[in-house]
Amino acid sequence: MINNNITKFGLYTLGYIKDANLNGLNALLGEETITIDEINSIAGNASCVLLNKYGYAKDRDGNPIPEDTAKYRYFETGLTNEAGEQIIGVLERAKLGAPFVGMTWCTCQDLSEQIEIGNKFHFGELYFDDEARAMAFLEDLAISSQPEDWTFQHRPSKIKYPILRSYIENIFYVLKHENRLLYSKDRKHMALNTNLLDIFDHEVWVVMEVRKLQSGRELLFNPKRAKGEHELAYLGFKRGVYPMAPKFFQCQEETHYQKDWEISEDFDASITY
Repeated sequence: MINNNITKFGLYTLGYIKDANLNGLNALLGEETITIDEINSIAGNASCVLLNKYGYAKDRDGNPIPEDTAKYRYFETGLTNEAGEQIIGVLERAKLGAPFVGMTWCTCQDLSEQIEIGNKFHFGELYFDDEARAMAFLEDLAISSQPEDWTFQHRPSKIKYPILRSYIENIFYVLKHENRLLYSKDRKHMALNTNLLDIFDHEVWVVMEVRKLQSGRELLFNPKRAKGEHELAYLGFKRGVYPMAPKFFQCQEETHYQKDWEISEDFDASITY
């Protein structure tokens, strides 16, 4: 039987914490290390800051964000990373009414960037300045590529081409895993091969901006269909080098769930079970 009367302390008074992520905290500290008892003591004596989904600690009237409408809760640890920046502990809730969960260790700048990113419209790791650009991108791809039914037959969707959106998300992950994403010479743009063909049987390429955040993290923004080799050259890609299509697997054996099993080809189609 679970004892619900266990007294919570330290970190565990702030929300639901399955893993305190102590390794993550110590990685930020560098040579210094801290124990779970030490960080519990810090958390138990710290004052927490509540933020709304946009990262603000106060509403339009200047009042503190109340806990029941807060998206994030964080506290200052008094510890610093190797660059001398204050480390904070962050908990986040998935939706209003849900518990705060965590723990994420980062700097205030990291948290601000993550909140800004989280509020951008995106397909997986592909971000857009606004939803209208994202919908225009899908529309252009759908019209320019060879005809496919990119909609669900029996399920409503908030966007016009939900299957195409999912396809682009997943083809990006495949290309990233296969190291087949192509950077321009100045690394300000990236291109990928969608593995789709246009109505003239040309490969459909997509180009996007590479934006580097203050933390050094790169984000890919505003994908659009490339109009051809001339556009890649104009954006600074090396001439004669084009985005590669995904391979999906290296050899035929990888297409089998269990390649060591023998598959019998001796069967009688007339037999029923």
